[in-house]
Formats: sequence, C-alpha cells, structure tokens
Amino acid sequence: MVRARALVAAAASAAAVAVTVCVVSPAPATAQRSVPPRRPEIDFTVPACCPAPTVGPSPKPSKVTRLPRLSFRRARPGDTLCGDVVIDGGAVPKDDLMLLTDVTGSMRSAIATVRKEMTALMNARGAVSTTVRFGVASYRDESEFGFRLNQPLTANRRAVQTAVDSADLNASGGGDALEANLVALHALATDARVGWSSDARRLVAWFGDVPGHEPSCPAPGVRHTRSSVLAALRAARISVIGVSLAGGLDRPFRPATRNSWGSCKPPSRGAAIAAGQGTSLTDGTRGIMAKLVPGTGTEVAALLGLIDALELEITSSLHDCAGVFTTAYTPALPAFVEAGKSLTLRQCVTVDAAACDAAKANALFFRCTLKVLATGALFSVRPVDMVGLKC
Repeated sequence: MVRARALVAAAASAAAVAVTVCVVSPAPATAQRSVPPRRPEIDFTVPACCPAPTVGPSPKPSKVTRLPRLSFRRARPGDTLCGDVVIDGGAVPKDDLMLLTDVTGSMRSAIATVRKEMTALMNARGAVSTTVRFGVASYRDESEFGFRLNQPLTANRRAVQTAVDSADLNASGGGDALEANLVALHALATDARVGWSSDARRLVAWFGDVPGHEPSCPAPGVRHTRSSVLAALRAARISVIGVSLAGGLDRPFRPATRNSWGSCKPPSRGAAIAAGQGTSLTDGTRGIMAKLVPGTGTEVAALLGLIDALELEITSSLHDCAGVFTTAYTPALPAFVEAGKSLTLRQCVTVDAAACDAAKANALFFRCTLKVLATGALFSVRPVDMVGLKC
C-alpha cells in the first residue's frame, strides 16, 4: 500500500535529464520566475524517462505563517517599512482536492487502486497541509451522464471513502470511444455544489484514458471545447492534475461524425480531434500531466508525487486599508516557486498621500492586513498599523 509520497526527486531528475523524451520544453533551474514555463509531461510509460512511481519522502508540512507587525508612528506620506517572508515550495496550508474519474469499463483497474489507496492518499495530504478537503466526481459518455458529483468537498474523510467505495463509481458502459471529459471539467469549475473554498489551493485530480467529445453540446446554446473549458477552469482558479492511462487523455482522433456530441451550432461536421486535449488543460491551469502504464496499480502513487511537484504561484493583497498604504514586493509578483526550493519575498508598505485625506475625516488610526497567497491558499499574514500622521 502506498503510505506517503511518490514521484520522488529521482523521477523529477530523470525527467529533467531526458529532455527529448519527457519534457515539452525545459524549465529553468531558478527558484522563482516572473513567468512560468510550460510544464514538462512526466512519462512513466518510457523507462528511459522516469522510473515507476514509488514511495518517497514527504514535503515540509505547511501552515499559515503569522509575521511580525509593521507599525508606523507619527508617519508622513512616503514613509516606508519592510519585512521578509520565506516561502518554501511544496505543500500549502490549505488544499481542496477533487478527484474526477472516468467510470467507463476500461477504468476498472484504476478505480480499484483508488479505492484501495484512498485512505493513504488522504492521510498523506493531511500530514503536510493544516486543512485539506476532498471530493469525488465522475463521468461517462454524455449519453449516460456527463457529470456526477458523488461527494462535494468535505473534511469528512469517512464520507469521501464511502463515495469512492459506492457502486456509483463502478466501472461500466461508456458508449462510443470518446467520453464526457469536457462536460465534467466545466461542471467542476461552474457548479456551486462542488463547494470550493475561497482561501484554498484548488486542485482537480483527473483520471482517464481517452479524450472527450469535442465539441460537446449537451444542451441548446452550450458548446464545450478545450479552450472554453480552460477559460472556465482559469476563472475558477483551478489547477488540473492529469493521470493519463497510456497517454489516452492526449490521444488524437481522425475525422468522424462521433467526435462531437449533441446538436452543435455551428455543426462540427465530424472534424478531427487534435492531439493534446488533456495536456492543454493541465498546462493551461499550471497543473501537470503524467502518462501511466495501465494496470500497474500506481495511479495514487503518481498523483501524490504530481501534487508535490506543482509550482506555487505567489501573489499578495492588502486588506482594509485601500488608499492609505501602497505595497511593493521584491521580486515582483506574481512569482513562481519550484517544489523543493524557497523564495525570500521582501514586502514593503508605504504611507500613501491619500492617507492625509482619511486623517482629515478623523480616521487617525489605521489597521490592516498584508496577506501572501500561494496558488490561492493563504500562506502568511502580516498586520500593518499606523498611529498618528503628519500631513
């Protein structure tokens, strides 16, 4: 049984060396960048690239950091105070992890592995994040159901295991070769019942072995394509992690009338489905894709490692003092921190000239909060206050 992490440094190192086999475009070795590169695909089906997923070390546990206060006393406009925060790449304090799986007949072995290892997966993620919630969703062909929310996001691990063990996740059916992938991913981005947290990193762990109908038009006026679904996922701040059996999520399909679904307007006329549907959604959401050999029972091991390999996107916000203070960061934000590396972020707060207008309105005491976010998850909190102001 998998009891901790997988896709350890050996696999990541191998992927970096075997650029021509595994990496779409090589990533710089720096800890942070202003623009993220396209992510490498990790191909466990090519031994020269990556060893099979195995148990590896856990990343450093993460919790919200409470930073020292920045206090202005009898300040003037233009006065500045600064402080540093160290951000370790890897885990974040709060994760929402939604498992999405194809439940057609070909997925029987993968679903059995997820059922067997679900408790280990939940324990492993809970060991490194202060708060982590899990959910379960599934799909087949649009002719059966395009999306089923088996369990909304919850901290109740027993409820999650019950959903995974339920007959609703039994593998069967499937209709034609293509499935309702795009319908399901769009629903996870737009259906309020899923229950995403506002201050958590939002992850979808997607298990499948074929792409989805494209376009998919399950209702009048609805037309799902990889680009429209990507836009919905980005708007919802979701990162997609793909576990692609035999690389099937990226498989191309030649022109055929069954490539689309529903009464699409304008009609698709059986256009071919271009290769890379799955990777376009993982790359486009700053997620990651891995190809696995079907039937090896390594799906959960790979998923754990893929989560650990995600970069963190660092952003920041100042709450409750708009117009009183301005902020500056070194390096400039957003910045990106690779797993296993760290970034020292300098936060500087400056008294804005508009603070004098607030003072004239008898607001002589100001208090606010400077927050750092790691891929949307609250990472650190720094109080900022000011007593007295010389205008």
